[in-house]
Amino acid sequence: MISWFKLVFFEWGGCGTKFYKVLACLLFLLVGVGCGQGAAAPLPASINDKTVFIGDSITYFWKLPKHNLGIPGQRTAQNEARFQTAVVQSGLPQVIILTGANDVRVPSPDYSGIIANIEKMVAQGRAAGIDVILCELTPITCCDTQVRTLNAMIKDYATSQHLILVDYYTPMAGKDATYLKDGLHPNTLGYAIMEDTLTQILQPAS
Repeated sequence: MISWFKLVFFEWGGCGTKFYKVLACLLFLLVGVGCGQGAAAPLPASINDKTVFIGDSITYFWKLPKHNLGIPGQRTAQNEARFQTAVVQSGLPQVIILTGANDVRVPSPDYSGIIANIEKMVAQGRAAGIDVILCELTPITCCDTQVRTLNAMIKDYATSQHLILVDYYTPMAGKDATYLKDGLHPNTLGYAIMEDTLTQILQPAS
């Protein structure tokens, strides 16, 4: 789970008193985050250095990625349209695709179209010899049903293609007030959950 010291450092700028640190740790326990027991190590530079992240504002506002190609407001079709120049031509050997949040925030999402765009990105990445990693969407307060529907389709596709899948949804589900700052974008705690989840997938405990 996530290091409570790391979370307190982010929330109080590293200058919180011992009292506030202990209080924060207790609060994190109450919401099920934990206080450092079994914490995953931070994503190693050896992995971050070789990985490009593509997506929308959820990727854009994430401070973790060294090679961050998130663009606020973009949908899967726009991600796919720039995949060749942005991802393939970057020369990096690994890509993490987290996209679809803006596609599902409409009255009638085109799920087949979303998956088709993801399939095109995967095909382009594989053709270039890039390791492709897919991600399930994080929770979105306004449209949980749509998110779960798309996530199920992403999971099925990843399984059929033997792709690594990162499930950001499950550890954050039902705790929007804790992990989201506006019902859509993760807050500091939410991004910490994402980093911890990703690290456990890419560098599992030995």
